[in-house]
Amino acid sequence: MLLGVRHSLLPLAAAALLTTTDTNASQVTAGQALPTPCRYEASIGWKGDVGGRRQKPSVHVGIDHWTSSETEDQLVVTLATGSRHLFLEALTKAEAVGLVSLPDGSSYVLRYAQEHILDSGFRQVIVAADRPFESLFATSNAEYPFGFVEILMYGNGIGDGRFARAGRAVVRRDAQRIDLEAAPNESIRLANVYRICDQR
Repeated sequence: MLLGVRHSLLPLAAAALLTTTDTNASQVTAGQALPTPCRYEASIGWKGDVGGRRQKPSVHVGIDHWTSSETEDQLVVTLATGSRHLFLEALTKAEAVGLVSLPDGSSYVLRYAQEHILDSGFRQVIVAADRPFESLFATSNAEYPFGFVEILMYGNGIGDGRFARAGRAVVRRDAQRIDLEAAPNESIRLANVYRICDQR
């Protein structure tokens, strides 16, 4: 289900040439009330799990507030250039918006967080840190020195998601928003995602 909602995406290195048409999502625009920031609790769905025996609620994604439209515009423009160095520089300068905590006790400051409502009614949340999730992938990657997480929340109140390996960030030119291309073999799956929101 997670990988069936996006199509015709181009990886970071060629993002400047993107010409896709996005018919699957509506973006929160300036002047609209932003969705309530939330935290997400999830299990890591390790490859080979049977019946969820190895799954534990061990990942926490806390979002204090969403990235401003001005910052998002700057990140989109920078990502579209195809320059990983420039994108990392812009991401590092962006205001902290939340925190990801992992099973080993490590945490990563989030510099980007946005929510989009897909035409299906599902909520797509994409967050980014200005360093890769090394403790998950057991390796550093100087070529793509940042990390992305995608969460999809379904109508039953439970979702799934993934930690994306480097290089999966793309730009949908018509929607002017950041997305992640499908790459199931280069992602770590999140299962049993629950969304807990403050009422402000």
